[in-house]
Amino acid sequence: MSFLNENTLILHERSHTGEQPYKCDYCANSQSVLFEIFQASITTNSKVLFPDNSKAFPSAKPKVSS
Repeated sequence: MSFLNENTLILHERSHTGEQPYKCDYCANSQSVLFEIFQASITTNSKVLFPDNSKAFPSAKPKVSS
């Protein structure tokens, strides 16, 4: 098997070793690819960082509980 560059090989090796060097600053989440930790942080931590959603997503309207 050949790889386009050394980074591609490193990512492939992580899929076998389970290495997850990128850690979230806000929770215990970790990932093997930097973009995945960034994406997971936005999804998971936006609720903690922006509880009313109006700051994180200005166009979003708060839900009204019934």
